[in-house]
Amino acid sequence: MTTTAITAAAAHTARHGTGLLSLTLIGFAAAALYLLSLYAWPLRPCPRCHGTRVNRGSTGRRFGLCKRCGGTGRTRRLGATTVHRLYWSVLGDRMRERRRENFRESRQHSDHPEL
Repeated sequence: MTTTAITAAAAHTARHGTGLLSLTLIGFAAAALYLLSLYAWPLRPCPRCHGTRVNRGSTGRRFGLCKRCGGTGRTRRLGATTVHRLYWSVLGDRMRERRRENFRESRQHSDHPEL
C-alpha cells in the first residue's frame, strides 16, 4: 500500500467514526429528553376510550365507564412509573442522609453524656 492509500483509508475511517459518534450522542440526547418528558408528563390519553372516559357501547340510555382508565380518560405512559420510582428513591436517600447528619450534629452539641 502506498502512503496515499493509507491516508485515504484513515480519512475514510475518521469520517465514518465521527458519524457513529454523533449518532450515538443524538441517541443519548433523545433518550434523555424522553425521560424528562416522562417525568413532566407521565399521563397520556387512554388508548381504549381515547380520553372520552366512557366505554364504546355507551349510549344516551346506557352509560358505562372505561374499564382500562377507570373513567379518568388518562393512563400512565410507558416508563413513567420507573422514572418516578427512581426519582423518589434518590430523593428519599438524600433526605435520609440529611436526617442522619442532623441527628449526629445534635448529638455532638448536646450536654448529655452518651450512654
